[in-house]
Amino acid sequence: MKYAVSIGLRLGMISVLRIFGLMVIVPILFNHIGDYGSTYGGLGFAIGIYGLCQALGQIPFGRLSDLIGRQEALTLGLLIFALGCVIAAFSHSLMGLIIGRALQGGAAVNGVVSAYAIDLVQEKERPVVLGVIGGMIGLMFFLAIGVAPFLDYYIGLVGVFKLTAFLSLCSIPWLWLMIPKPTQSCDAPAWDMSLFYDAQFLWCAGCAGLIHGVFTVTFSLLPSFLKQSTGQPSMDVIYGLSMLVATCVICVAMRKLTKAYHQQYHAVPWLLLVMGLCLLQLSQTMSIVLSLGLFIAVFGLLEAILPSILAYTVQSGTRGAIMGGFYAFAQLGVFIFSAFAGTMRNHVSTATVFLILGAVLITWGLGRKVWCFKYDTNYNL
Repeated sequence: MKYAVSIGLRLGMISVLRIFGLMVIVPILFNHIGDYGSTYGGLGFAIGIYGLCQALGQIPFGRLSDLIGRQEALTLGLLIFALGCVIAAFSHSLMGLIIGRALQGGAAVNGVVSAYAIDLVQEKERPVVLGVIGGMIGLMFFLAIGVAPFLDYYIGLVGVFKLTAFLSLCSIPWLWLMIPKPTQSCDAPAWDMSLFYDAQFLWCAGCAGLIHGVFTVTFSLLPSFLKQSTGQPSMDVIYGLSMLVATCVICVAMRKLTKAYHQQYHAVPWLLLVMGLCLLQLSQTMSIVLSLGLFIAVFGLLEAILPSILAYTVQSGTRGAIMGGFYAFAQLGVFIFSAFAGTMRNHVSTATVFLILGAVLITWGLGRKVWCFKYDTNYNL
């Protein structure tokens, strides 16, 4: 168990450095709308293009790691990510920003990290190592959101992009010095798209796309929305209290949800319902801290347990491709929801956008519960 936690922390460090660089610009990019002479739709596309390129690159990168090795594929991805950060830092036009974000997205190594983790531990330890990585990613999501205003104030958007390039390059020596090579064979069987037709995979991947898309959109629109609804120029207190609530919820719930596969699987629809209800309550000033804290906590929990659920069906030699497909769905959700919400925001209020997103989450969660009740009472896919 200690070894699995150690591997999870080491590999998780690579993931969280990238996630930090990606998410830290989400709550501040719309504040620089005048710098690029663009609209909400244009910057929404700049945020979402990362998700599209991630979706397109996850499976090829995962497959590449099956063929040439996990460390080699990860190194290539980190170099591409750093290049995208540099281009975005020195671009003064929307097109340059989009190109930089596209290259960042092209470094689609989420699935490679998960496959690497599975290679290094025994089957019974897979939920632990994936839970640690997912928990670190979920934690970094809202930590990046919290420190974004400070970084924007002190080093600016250009400085943020430079910082993320530096962190990406620092991840390469960490990868080769601190993480052992896989002890299992990476012999990859012939390519077969039927790998992605499994119902378990589609359910987990669909959930990942939904929560990543909704989370990204929510925090891209939230700063301006909170300033208008609360009248406060700074959201530091709200973010800080919300993160405190989220941390408490995650620490309590994660102890229960990492124990057994069926507990994790049964919890997913309920967590989606809670996430949707919290989103609907964000427009209520009196409940912003509690709603936002629970929203962040549920996202962190789902980020941890969805890969863990999928790990039970992952077979040797296809891990990179399968986990790449999972994260491809996740990032495709970021692209679709970012483009949709950015366009919708040009025509309706932010509160209405939140209402629509909350309704989608609730519908998806209820749909799964109804399906299980009517057609699959044993909760078997």
